[in-house]
Amino acid sequence: MTFERTFDLGAPEVSAALQENVAVSFFGNKIFLDLRNARERLNYIPLKKDSAVEYRPGSPIMALVSADNRLNVFFGNTSVTQIDPEYLEFDSSIDRVTLYADGMRREVPFGSVVPVGQNFRVEPQTGYRTNVIGFSRPGLVDEAGQALALADLRPNYSVDKAGTIYRVEVYREDKFCGMILVAFRADAPSPMATAKSAKLLGTLESSGRLDLGR
Repeated sequence: MTFERTFDLGAPEVSAALQENVAVSFFGNKIFLDLRNARERLNYIPLKKDSAVEYRPGSPIMALVSADNRLNVFFGNTSVTQIDPEYLEFDSSIDRVTLYADGMRREVPFGSVVPVGQNFRVEPQTGYRTNVIGFSRPGLVDEAGQALALADLRPNYSVDKAGTIYRVEVYREDKFCGMILVAFRADAPSPMATAKSAKLLGTLESSGRLDLGR
């Protein structure tokens, strides 16, 4: 029997490989969270109203545990983050957004991570509104059409502690359609390339359902 591996078999390399898939997706990839270096608490994560929580972890040693109407995320025996949900009705009329990252236009499926070097802008779509978590402007209801740089976003609303990864959520009226992540990186490719969460998660063989007991 023969095999191949894509990394050297040493302690640093094994540790890096284990940390690569610290991520979770929810409800058929409408929501994807890259939880490497995640904040201790992630607030107002959209979860489906009156439904058990359907999720897929990025690693077999990840677990989600419900407690006090929250989700505690563990990677092995290490606490990664705590998710405080916001329960909403879901809408499945679209499954992607049109987004400009560093001036390059792309169709981005929900559940994707988009690397950004300088700025990004979601193209407006009739009947839908965009909410960029961490950006606020008085009187602005739909944040699509705004060219946003890292300096325009409040770092305490980022997914990661470094303040580089932000949620972009799309709604149809008050119903949640889906979410992508924008990740500001100095080495973001040009032309822009997107990385779907399915690729980041690798081959998933497990999924789960949690009832938060609402």
